[in-house]
Parts: sequence; structure tokens; C-alpha cells
Amino acid sequence: MKDNQKKNKSLKALLYLTGLPAAALAIVVPLLHSKADIKQNRQDSISTNKLYEALLISENELKNNKRLTPEQRAELESTIKHARQIYDEIIDAHNYDSRSKVSTAIELKNKLYLQIAQFELINAQSDDEFINVANQHDKDFVLEDVKNEYKDLLNKYIDSHTGNGAKKIDKSQFIKSVSDLFEKQNKILFNLELNTDMFIYNKIVTKDFLHIDSKAASMHQIVEFINDQIKSQGISRDAVEVYEELFELKSADLYNDESKNNTINVEKIYSQIQDAKQQVSSLSIEGVEKAKLINELDSLEAFVRKSKGSLDFKVIDQNNKEVSGFKIIEEFINSFWDKTAQYFQDDQKRIEYLKSLIAQAQALIETLPQSLKAQLQSQIEQAQKFIDSKEQKNIFTKVSDFTKEFNSIKIANNVLTSVLNKIAKSNLHADSKKQFSQQLNQIKYTNFFDYVAQINSIEAQINAQSAIKEFFKNKFDELNSQINFSIKYANLLGTSSQDIESLRELQKRIEALNIEEIKRSDLATLFHSSISTVRNINKKELKNVWEKVEIEFKDKSANEILKLKNKFDTFNNKFKQYYSSFSTATRSELSATDKLNNNLNEQFIGGAVAQSLNLWYQAQLANNYTDINEKTLHLQALFDTTFDDDKFKDQENNNDNISSIQLLKKQIEEIRTKGALISNADNLEFSEKLEKLKELSRLQREYEDKLNQIKELDLQRVDADYVFNGYNDNDVAKIYFNKEIRNINRLREEARAALSDPINGNFNLRAIRDELKNALDDFREKLDNKDGESIVALIKSYINNNFANRRKDPSRPTDVEDKLLKAIDKYKGELDKNTRSIKSSTEKSQESQRIQNKMNIVRDAVPAATKFEISLEELIKEHNDSIKSVSNFRDQLNGSGNTAKLSFTPENKTKFETEINNVSKRNTEISGEIEKLQNLIKNELFDSSIHNKSFIQQKEQQIQFLRQELVILNTNLAVQKEFLLMKNNEITDGVLRNSHKICEI
Repeated sequence: MKDNQKKNKSLKALLYLTGLPAAALAIVVPLLHSKADIKQNRQDSISTNKLYEALLISENELKNNKRLTPEQRAELESTIKHARQIYDEIIDAHNYDSRSKVSTAIELKNKLYLQIAQFELINAQSDDEFINVANQHDKDFVLEDVKNEYKDLLNKYIDSHTGNGAKKIDKSQFIKSVSDLFEKQNKILFNLELNTDMFIYNKIVTKDFLHIDSKAASMHQIVEFINDQIKSQGISRDAVEVYEELFELKSADLYNDESKNNTINVEKIYSQIQDAKQQVSSLSIEGVEKAKLINELDSLEAFVRKSKGSLDFKVIDQNNKEVSGFKIIEEFINSFWDKTAQYFQDDQKRIEYLKSLIAQAQALIETLPQSLKAQLQSQIEQAQKFIDSKEQKNIFTKVSDFTKEFNSIKIANNVLTSVLNKIAKSNLHADSKKQFSQQLNQIKYTNFFDYVAQINSIEAQINAQSAIKEFFKNKFDELNSQINFSIKYANLLGTSSQDIESLRELQKRIEALNIEEIKRSDLATLFHSSISTVRNINKKELKNVWEKVEIEFKDKSANEILKLKNKFDTFNNKFKQYYSSFSTATRSELSATDKLNNNLNEQFIGGAVAQSLNLWYQAQLANNYTDINEKTLHLQALFDTTFDDDKFKDQENNNDNISSIQLLKKQIEEIRTKGALISNADNLEFSEKLEKLKELSRLQREYEDKLNQIKELDLQRVDADYVFNGYNDNDVAKIYFNKEIRNINRLREEARAALSDPINGNFNLRAIRDELKNALDDFREKLDNKDGESIVALIKSYINNNFANRRKDPSRPTDVEDKLLKAIDKYKGELDKNTRSIKSSTEKSQESQRIQNKMNIVRDAVPAATKFEISLEELIKEHNDSIKSVSNFRDQLNGSGNTAKLSFTPENKTKFETEINNVSKRNTEISGEIEKLQNLIKNELFDSSIHNKSFIQQKEQQIQFLRQELVILNTNLAVQKEFLLMKNNEITDGVLRNSHKICEI
């Protein structure tokens, strides 16, 4: 405290000695502090406060806990004694090993709390008491994950002692686990506690010689905020890491300002002061006056030396303008002679100068706040009273005093206005703005230094709160980018829809967040809950990705993947711990972001998720490349077995024109080369390489499929050749399956063409194979079942096709057709009976063949039967026509009915009548023949042992003979008629001899 008091007093003294009343006051504004702002007692450092609090609790435990054993009491007393020693050493002004002592103080504080917890748990006399004590010590754990792990441990202990079948946990195990959790928490908090404690401690003892007290005070406020957050329940290690960043960032800014390299500017000022001193020494003035000027410059130089760490700050001068301290001092030195001209002025001019200052003060007074207005009014009245007294003594001192006070009030007003404006423009909550503004306006002005110090004290709180809010704003922006990554790559990370929805809801809250409308404490609470949500989802993401990585490494022994095995082994346990239930892993350890640089060896940057994704890509790359190599060997072997036939070798060895098969072989072999080029490409990222390798794998699958199609099609083609060659000349096959055999022949020729050019896109090998296979299967099925429904259906269809146009009623078969169909049905019945009754396969086959032969006889006879029926119908018609014709001729001969009687001679009449009778007799005979044929159809057809094709053809030939006979008979009868009629007009010899008489007439 004495050092700080001396510093402030020396600064004030220097200021009043110099000729820089306004300039120096402006510069000193950042250096001033109230006593309330910096606690001067070392006992007020964070580490000593925390240690002192732990000492009080442990001493109370020692005094009041009667269950402590002698050994426990001795152990606790030893720790208390050591803690007291460290506490005393820290507050010892002569102790300079501060970091070591503060570090020990933190460790001892933690040890005391652990010992209390251990001893109380050990000495619990029942399970209920043990559980009650354990619940009380829940407060010892402030870290979110550690507290959750402690609660889980306690719940498991409770379950194991309530007989629900859980594994038994004894007290010693529980207490050992508690000790481990204490150590885990203390380790996480230690660095932050140490660094913040050291800042406060060094600030108090001024070991860092900080001159920028206003900024140090703001930093003090930030440290207190951080420590308040540490004390709060539910803070995560992630938040601790964030607060470490906040401390490091703001303390670095502070020390950078303090240690900024001002050497050049300071040396320049020193040089200017020395030049001014030399000029003063050369002046022809009295020694007393010269000494005053030299003393003024000496004071200025001393002030610069003491305040050089602050001279680069922007400050408000007496004209309400923001300038640097360096600039103010430099301008003063440059106008040194003008500013010191008052030494050479007479008293009257000094009085006039004082009056002008009073006039300026009176013009300003109405614009000032009440606290400053009264002080300036008092100064004006005193100055005016001095002028009115016409006292000439100490005029220079009076002018100087009024100038200093007037400028002090002006600067104080500017400082107040500046801070009020800062509040209005700040990101503080409205309540905080109102509170700070009221505090500023309530400050009473007694002197410049105390007034500005109180303003600085409030401004430090403003700056601290604004800095904290701005820091959180940036952290929320950073968090939002992490959320964007998780949403963007949700499919890659295996993020559940529920977690995606949680992230989107959180993102909406962040984007709607108005920093000014939320209090600092609420902002911190929101941040804690937000990072907890994000990092817990990050844990799930890591688990999902790492499980995919494990799949890539499982049972793999190829060289490419083994190159990555060390990295996998390094990450494996570490990352599994990261995503374990009570892991304290932070977002920086877990999360990932898109790559921001041109490093092609990584797809993402960041923590374990990024590293896992990168390793996953690398492992996929290695495995895909290995698969391509192995698949190439497989395809080459498959190619050789597929094209080992001479017909393929002829194409492969064709030098005139590269064959389709040669091209296919080349394409298969080129894939391995392409895979190596892609894997070693320097201009491709992992994701690009992977996509290209996957494309090659896809091509390999296509080639393998193509080769399998070729092989399968060739097998079908060989089978088709066998079937075609075996049945093409088979009479039975020709009879029943001619259409099928022709289809098989067409498809096998198409298969042969496709196999000669397998990579031609116009050929669908699989479709040809399937169609050919179906054709063969259909043929074989029909062939196997030709003694059943299949042959019956075929023959009936054959009969139908032959007789369809003969039916008078399309729905009813003709007589012959009906007999054929009934015969087929009869033989089908015999087949069915044979299948049921005969057990011997040989006998069954022989009997089936016998019955099939009957069916074949029927089928062979179908065309002849059709012709037979047609011819018979024609015969009947022609026979009827013949009967009518004979009747007509008889009518003509006898003149019956309306027919004119033929003019025959008796002899010719007798002859013609005889011809008619002969034809009529033959018609009667033919009627008998027709009846026999009709009876054959009606009562005899169809017996395959008699009525075969040849029999039917004979009957049809018989019909044709009868038809021809009828034609001849009726034609001859007509010719006889005409012949006999001509005979009635025959010219005799007598007629010829008397012909001349006719001529004479």
C-alpha cells in the first residue's frame, strides 16, 4: 500500500511542479484509482481468501468432529499447519516466490476439502449415514461431468446396498473413487485458478509494476467474474477452457499495452527536453528564473520516466479532443517558450490573462453537472475576489492555481461525459446502464484526483462487463459455426434427427440473441447450457464416426491399411474415453470444422471428430485401393477362365483389328494402374480420391458382372446348341415343338453374336441369357410333359386350327372334328390311368409311348380328316345335284310338268331313257356309298389302329373318284340328249336328191 501511495503522491507533485497543468492532468487520468478499486492487503488475494476459508472449515472440523481417530486428527492437523505456514508466507512482504506459494495454497486448499470428505465418509456408522454424508459432499463437485459421475457412483452404491442385484460396492471402493474424482476436478481447475490468483496477487503487490491501473482494474473485474463462474454448480471443463481463453486474451492485451515498445517515442521526448534545457541555460536571465525553468523541465522528464508505460494511451485533453500522451508532451516542448512566456510578463498582463480565464469559466459553468458546477463557481469567486482586492503579491501563483483548477474541472467533465457516452453505446443490459449512469452522476467533486479515480473505478466495471459480453458474443458465433458443421454433415456424422432438431433450436436461440438485452450472468448460464448441448452431441458424433473407423480396420491385414494402424492404435483408447459417459472432453478436443487451408492430407480440421473423419477417409482410401488390387487379380483370373475357349482365343489373337474381348481385357488391367495414380495424386483431397476409387470399384463390379454374364450366356448358348442339334431333326419334336425349336435357334444365334462382341452396348447379355434360358426351360418342360396336358393341348389346338373355318356354328365342332377330339380325350384318359395304375417306370414309359403313338396317329390324320370331311360334303352336294339333273332330264323326255317334251324319235327316246335309267341307278348306288362314309364318321371314327392317315386319305380318294364319276355321268347324259336331238334333224339322201327343187322355188 505504501508503494502505491508514494507513486500517486509523486505523480501529483510532479504535475503541480511542471508547466503542463492541462496536459499533465489529461495524461494522468488513466493512472488514477480509488482505494476501493484495488484492495491493498495481500490477504485479499483469491488464493489466500480460498485457503483461509478452507482453513476455517477444516479447523472447525478438527474442533467439532469427535469421531476423528488419532491418526486422522494428526493428518488433518499436519495439513492445517502447512496451510497456515503458506498463508503467512504469501502475505509476507519480503516473500518473492509468489507463484510457488500460490500454487501450494491451491493444492493445500484442495487437500483440506478432500480430507474432510474422506474422514467423514470413513467414520459414518451406518449405510444411511454414509449415504447422507455422501449427499452432503455433492457440493464439493462443481464441474458438470465430474458431478454427474459422482452422482452415478453414489446411485450405484445405493443400488448395491438395497438388494436389487447390482454388483456390491464397498465403502473403501467408493471413497477411493471419490478421491479420484477430487483429483480429476482439481486438475482441470488448477491452471485457471493459479493464473487468475497470480494476476490478483501480482497486482496487489505491484510486482508487475503496472502503471495502467484503469485497465488493470477492468481485468480485476474479469478475474472476479471468472472465479464466480468457477464457484457455480454445473460448469463444464469446456467452460473452464473458455474462461482460460478469456483470461489469457484479456491479460495478454493488458500486458501488451504495458510493455508496448515506446522506446523510440520516449527517446525522442528525452532528446527534446535536453535541447530545451540547453537553450534555457544559454538565456541571459536571472539565475533564479533560469533555475525555475530548468526545474520545470526536470520535473517533466521525471514524469515521463515514471509514466512512459501509459503515454501511448488516447486521452481527452482540455479541449475535449482525443490525443495521445506523447503528442501532448511533444507539443508542449515544441511551444515551450510560448507556455513559459508568463515568466517574462508584467503583473498587469497576468491580471488580464486571469480575467480572460474567468470569463471562459463563466461561459462553461452552465453546461456542467451540479457536482462540478459548484466547484468551478467557488474557484471563480475566489479568483474574482483576488482581482478585486488589487493585491499584486503572488499574482503568478494565483494565475497558475486557477488555471490548474479550471482545466482540472474541464477535463473531469470531459472524462465524465466520455464515460456516460460509453455507457449509452455499450452492449450492457438496460438495468446496468441505468445503474452505472446513476453512480457516475452521484459522484461528488472534492478534488480532481479523487473524482476521476471514482469515475475510473466505475468505468473499469463497465469495460469489464462489455469485454465479457463481447467475448461471449464471439464465442456464440464460434459455437454457431460448430452447430452448422454438425447439421451440414449430419449424415456423415450419424447425427440423430432428435439431435439435429436440438441443434436447430439452439441455433435459433443464438441467432435471436441480443447481447444488450441479456444480463451478463444470464448470458453465461445460456452459454454453459449451449456448449453442454453441443459437446454432448459431439461425443455422439465421435462415437458414430469411430465405430465406422473400427469397421475399416477390423480383420484387415493389407499393407495399405497397416500403414495407418499406429495412428488408429494411438487414437483408439483416447477417443473412446472422449465419448464415454462422463468424459470431460471439450469441444476443442471433440469438434471439427471444414478445412480452411490447402492441406490435401486432411479433409477436416479440429479435434477428435475431425481426426476420426480424416482417418476414416484414409482407411477407406487404403481399403478401396487394396480391394481394387485384389479385385483386379480376381477379374484377370475370371477373364482367363471365361475366355479359355478356342473361339475366344481366335478373337483375342486377331491382329488385324483389336477385338472387343481384347479391349475388355485391357480395360480390366488398366483399373489397377488408375487406382495407384489416384492414391498417389498430390492434387486431390482424400474425399476426391475416395470418390474416384469408388468409381473404379463400381467399374470393376460392372466388369465382373459382364464377365459373369458372358460366362452364363456362353453356358446357355452351349446348352442351346445341344438342344437344337439334338432335336432339330427329331420328328416328334418337329410335330409338337417346331415353334419352340425355331425360337431357340434364333436366340442361340443372337447369343453367339453377343458373345463375339460382349462390350457392345447394343447387346443386353443378361436379357439374352434369360430369354434363352426361359426358352430352353419351356422346351424341356413341354418335352418332359408331352404325354400329359401339353401334348393334348397341342393336338387339340392343331385340330382347332384345321377345322376352325369349317364350322357352321363357331361354338360347335364339326362331326369329324368332334370324333378327333373325343379320340384325343379318350387317349388322355388312358394316359392318366397309366400314370396312376402302373408302378414300373419302364412299363409305364412303354405304355405311355404306346398311347402317345395313338395320339400321334390322330394328329397325323388331322389334315387328311379335314380334307375328307370337306370332300364328303362336296360329294353329297354334287350327288344331290346329280339326282335333280336326272329328274329334270326325265321330265323333259316325258313332257311332265311345265317342261316341254323333247322331240325324239321313238328310237332315240328309248335310247335316252335307257341312259337316264343307268345314271339314276348309279346315283342310287352312290347314295349307298355316301351312307357308308357317313356311318364311318358317325359310328366308327376314330380308332387309331384302323383310321390312320393313310386310311382317311384312301376314303378321301374314294370320294374324289365318286365325284369325278358323277361329273362324267351327268356330262354324258347332257351330251346324249344333244346328240339324239341332232339325230332328229339328220339330212337323208332323198332330201339331198330333191334339193334342186327347193332352189327352183
